[in-house]
Amino acid sequence: MAAHSLIFDSDMDLFNYENLNTALTRLEIATDAAECHGGLSAVVATLGESGKPRWLSKLMPELLDAIEQGDALAIEADQVLTDLYQTTVAQLAAGEFTYILLLPDDEEDLAVRAEALGHWCQGYLLGLRAAGFDNPRDLPEELAEMVRDLAEISQISLGGMQHDEEEERAYTELVEYLRVAVMAFSEEFLTRRSDNDGLTVH
Repeated sequence: MAAHSLIFDSDMDLFNYENLNTALTRLEIATDAAECHGGLSAVVATLGESGKPRWLSKLMPELLDAIEQGDALAIEADQVLTDLYQTTVAQLAAGEFTYILLLPDDEEDLAVRAEALGHWCQGYLLGLRAAGFDNPRDLPEELAEMVRDLAEISQISLGGMQHDEEEERAYTELVEYLRVAVMAFSEEFLTRRSDNDGLTVH
């Protein structure tokens, strides 16, 4: 079975969280699927389709080392991550309701999902740093506020959770907020890239 089909569900817009986690663990990469997708999403939103080399070199240098050594598993994983990257590029390009965060299924315990959400935010902040856009002073106030929110959510605490309907609703609202935040970053930096592409040197 091809690596691509291991990581993606039958609906090719949906990622298989557990299988990606397994692939990362097999490669001894010190990140889970949520953090991986958070970092990837930040790089896609800010740098677009061309950002994948920066993402891998800054956040997964051990994978690049293994690829250079001819490790077959690493080469397979690189193809998987390329597919994941390109799918995220397509989702962000398609509009607000297409992009989704890669998190455990809703059937998982709330504590598991909340922990993954914190990891996703940590990954996004690392991705912004890798892309060179982690300083809130360099961002519009709306995005700077979102960065501060991401930092707060990344420290999410599981100790006081009651696992009731109110907390389920709060979790769902956080996921939706983060999805909108990524779209806001994507729209801002798409405009910046378009403006730069339109510059003419005389």
